[in-house]
Amino acid sequence: MESVHLVLNWGGEWKSHHGEYWYEGRRAKAFDFSRDSNYDQLLDKVYNVTGIDRDHYRVSMTTLPQTFHPSMPIEIVDDEDVALLLRRENVDPLVCISVKEIGYESPEMKHKPSEFSHNLHHATPRHESHHTHKRNIHVSTMDEFQRSDVPKVACLDDIREGFTPIANIDTSHPRHFSFQGTTSNQHILVHDETRLPFNYNGERVPNRYHEQFANVQRLVPPPCAFYSINSGEVAPRPVTMRLEVGELFPSKKHLQSQVGSYALANRFQIRVFKSDTTRYQVRCIVEDCNWRLRAAKVHNSDYFQIRKFDNQHTCSTEARFPHQRQASARVIGEHIQEKFCDHRLYKPKEIIHDMQREFGISCNYHKGYRARHIALEEVQGTPVESYSIFPSYLYMLEQANPGTVTDLHTDSSNRFMYMFFCLKACIDGFLSSIIPVIAIDRMFLKGPHRGVLFVDVCMDGNDQIFPLAFGVGDSETNEAWEWFLTRLHKVVGEVDDFVIVSDRKDSITTGVEKVFPNSFHGACAVHLERNMVGHYGRNKALKQYFRRAARVYRES
Repeated sequence: MESVHLVLNWGGEWKSHHGEYWYEGRRAKAFDFSRDSNYDQLLDKVYNVTGIDRDHYRVSMTTLPQTFHPSMPIEIVDDEDVALLLRRENVDPLVCISVKEIGYESPEMKHKPSEFSHNLHHATPRHESHHTHKRNIHVSTMDEFQRSDVPKVACLDDIREGFTPIANIDTSHPRHFSFQGTTSNQHILVHDETRLPFNYNGERVPNRYHEQFANVQRLVPPPCAFYSINSGEVAPRPVTMRLEVGELFPSKKHLQSQVGSYALANRFQIRVFKSDTTRYQVRCIVEDCNWRLRAAKVHNSDYFQIRKFDNQHTCSTEARFPHQRQASARVIGEHIQEKFCDHRLYKPKEIIHDMQREFGISCNYHKGYRARHIALEEVQGTPVESYSIFPSYLYMLEQANPGTVTDLHTDSSNRFMYMFFCLKACIDGFLSSIIPVIAIDRMFLKGPHRGVLFVDVCMDGNDQIFPLAFGVGDSETNEAWEWFLTRLHKVVGEVDDFVIVSDRKDSITTGVEKVFPNSFHGACAVHLERNMVGHYGRNKALKQYFRRAARVYRES
């Protein structure tokens, strides 16, 4: 019977960007599954692999269809969906699951429009005595909070591992948790129950009484667990310290990073035994220690899966931790990345101090600097990613500020060349209230891709700088300045007595003569003074004569 390698993801949610969907989950398993299986067999396998108690929780399965164009996730509901899923060739089918509790729906949520709050971690307890008491603990699942085009998924790990034991629960009143940014009647209703399918250690408790739990702690996400489009906050993906047989990692790089973080957190070192494109084997640095891990690449994918893992150390702590070789810049960077979520200015010297205080390891300034750079890339993204979202940014700029003018130019290979934008408020202010005198200049951008920032400013009636337009180009050339000035001309049009002030760069002069032939182009006195100092040296008397001459009015 022919089988297929099936990948199962859970504990996360679907996300989308520009119509492309992907699933970010915290748990993954891979297993062989018969191509002739039906829906019930697949569902049984999912319950068996995840360890979910089907008497208490209902599982729904989703996947991405194989299409030429990006498509939304589809739900797997019958045998035909399973047949299409298992019929795929040259790719391991991906199944993502969401979990919903059976048999209870909060009356507070039943008739209300659903809304998912990004501020769950601001939950604060609130007691109300006028609700009817019930004998079951329940926390409303994510499905009761959210309805959107992107299927959201209740975190299974929150169900399996998040039960916080409470010694003395007051069963006389149900508990409510209000959230920041919601109304007073939008809360989670929590009741008491003595039967739950999992204990706080993640072990399955199928049908027996256990001590009372309140599944609240893990439903409150860790800091920086979400990305908020409205607030502009960029948060990293949470790093788990789970290493177990069968665990899947998106790539070998992710596996190495996770193993390094695990060694750093548990204060021991590892030695790489074998490492190539298809396998990764490490062991404790102490020769006679039993701790070892072996992972292999999953067939026809980039995933790596842990095949064997002995987590017992037979060596002493002193022998395994004289110094930490696994504290590479990447491991340190991934450890400290959440400290950049609040836009903290985290300097390399602070990183060095924190590593010494937390783990007792020493790193030099260069490693601290590289770790900071890696952490910022994880949180904010790379320059390449920033350039790739330019079209989206300009589109949202126009939507949020109607009348704003933007433009983006790429080369024949669709690579970035020029960008221009001018806000509607700046256009109106210049045309209605500003003297028609503008100053244009450029400054060189730092970073791996360099480039030039074009700036166009003027002065308002309060002698304050008034920004008009901005642009980005690959370099300061005739073509770049002409492109920028052409877009500026489309914004302001032909203005009477228009004056442009700049330095004596030939490319600016050429662009002004082509685009604004009827304007007066003057040289900036500050730039002329600097050029004069470069030619004649720092002569105070000469500088005074120049400044007086520059301020003399003349009649033409």
